[in-house]
Amino acid sequence: ISQETIAAFGIQLCGIIEYLHNQKPYPILYLDLKPEHIILCGTQLKLIDFGISAAKDGEIHASNSWGTPGFAAPEQFTGCGLGTKTDVFGIGAVLYYMLTREILPPHSGIPGFFPKYCSHSFKKIITKAAAPRPEKRYDNVKQLQEALQKLSLSRTGTDPSAHLLEQITVVG
Repeated sequence: ISQETIAAFGIQLCGIIEYLHNQKPYPILYLDLKPEHIILCGTQLKLIDFGISAAKDGEIHASNSWGTPGFAAPEQFTGCGLGTKTDVFGIGAVLYYMLTREILPPHSGIPGFFPKYCSHSFKKIITKAAAPRPEKRYDNVKQLQEALQKLSLSRTGTDPSAHLLEQITVVG
């Protein structure tokens, strides 16, 4: 998959997760981003399986670990401090997988392997999104989405999210 296509899918994925994070009265944390939960219909992404999603009506603490090793943020295995940055990590892990076909080692962040065609800017975006420590990640999915849009605009001269609202579908 080309870097441009991965960035366009990442922008769509950010839009879907941002929609969930902005639900009222309680934001929804998806908490289980992985390739098996993303369906591609033409060029449109659809998100399925909301089995471990949670409404954030305060501090969320899990009694068991949530998420899939290699895609779940480290804090999901401690059950403390789950928030919107947890889903930012999931997007970073999915982008890394699309780019490399490698699953992140659990609890460790991004290894040094990136394909030669991956730009330094894209590598920085993915590395920041999937940082093991939440304070090192983007503050929210909107910031990640904007970084991906800026990267796409600088590489192609077009904004792949121009019709993003038409492309967002949530299936649950």
